[in-house]
This record gives sequence, structure tokens and C-alpha cells, in this order.
Amino acid sequence: MSIFSKQQLSIFAGELVVVVVGILIAFQVEDWREKRQADRALDAALARLHEEAKSNLDYCANWMPRRQDVGSGVEQVYLSLSRNELRAEEIPQFEKGLAAVSMLPTFNLQLTVVDEMISTGLLKDLEDDELRQAVADIHQAQRTADASYMTRRESVRELAEVLRDYIDVELVEGPTIMSRERKLTNSLELETRVVDDFDELAASRWFRYLFFEALDSHADQFGSIDRLCALAGRIDGRLDTITFSN
Repeated sequence: MSIFSKQQLSIFAGELVVVVVGILIAFQVEDWREKRQADRALDAALARLHEEAKSNLDYCANWMPRRQDVGSGVEQVYLSLSRNELRAEEIPQFEKGLAAVSMLPTFNLQLTVVDEMISTGLLKDLEDDELRQAVADIHQAQRTADASYMTRRESVRELAEVLRDYIDVELVEGPTIMSRERKLTNSLELETRVVDDFDELAASRWFRYLFFEALDSHADQFGSIDRLCALAGRIDGRLDTITFSN
């Protein structure tokens, strides 16, 4: 025989239901609060990511004239070597090309927010598949570019060593550019002057070999830069379409 009456059991059951419902509501409230906090954290990160992407696009745009200038100088070296002739009016551009091809440009986007979103797991919370993929891609593209740069730099360094026998090189103050820290500053450029006879330089098979090796390295580096800038554009463009929650 039960020590509790039916009335007491009913009261206990009712109280138990109230307790269980209260616990469930508390869990739901806590889940809602955590989700709300996570949404706010993600929105804040996306806002900073948008600023970072726009800053990177400015960096890309600022760098493009330099790339075009490098390209025209290197093209002049290539043409002069191809015809085994350096005309007087071509000497300044030829010298600029020698300086350019003997220095492999570095290119590092600002990816602080990208790295943070990956390391903290915020990227996994991003529902936009296209944006999530672009963020992951730009992170990997920069890592790949950094690793490849070390290999590419070796061929360019060998060319620079050979050129020491043929040219004088000095650092001069260049045009105003945007630095890596996003501040306007005067750049330092290489100014070259051909010391020895062009025919001697053009006749060097080792120089020609290293020159074309360096061209390949520059082409690969420019390809990496194009990909990074394209990804920065994808991120910026995608974020332009997103409405952040309050």
C-alpha cells in the first residue's frame, strides 16, 4: 500500500512538471542568449572583415601602377636581348628593367580578421557559403604565396649576383606610395647604370638563363598577387550584399 495518497501524488507530479518545464525554459533562454552573443560576435567580425577587404583593395590598386612600370622595364630588357641591340633612347628603360627583374616584390595583404575568424571558429558559423569559401581561400592563397616566394626569390637572387659585375645600383627616393601599414610614404627604388658594354652582358648565356628564370618567378609572383586581389574583391563584393543583424 502506498504511503502517499492520490492527492499527494498528483501534487508531486504537478510540481515535478513545473520544475522540468522551468529547467527546459532556462535552457532555451540560455541557448537563445548564447546564440544572440554568437550572432553579435559574428556581425562584429564581418564588419571588421569588410573594412579589411576594402583596405586590401586599396593596397592592390596602389600596387598596380608599380607592377605596370616594372612590366614595361622588363619588356625592354627582353626586347633588347632578343635583337642583341640596345639603342641610346632605350637605355633608361633598359636599366629600370634590370633593376626590376633583379628584385622580386613582396605582397602581403592584411588578413588579421581572416585569421581570427578561422582560429576562433567564427568562420564555421558563417551561413553564406560563397563568403565562407572566399575567406578560406584567401587565407590559403596567402600561405601558399608566402611559401612559394622563398623559392622564387632564389632564382632572382642569383640574377642579382650576376648583375653586380655589369651595373651600379643605388637606392633612390621614389614616388609616394601607400605602405604596408596603409600610410603614405616615399618609396625606395633601385636606380641602375650599366657600367660595362651591353654586348658583353647580352653575350652571357648564364645571364640570359637567369634572366628568363627570373621572368618566370615574376610571372608566378604576379599570378599570386592577382589571385589575392581577386579574392579580396570577392569578399568585399559579397559583404556589400549582407545585412547585419542588430
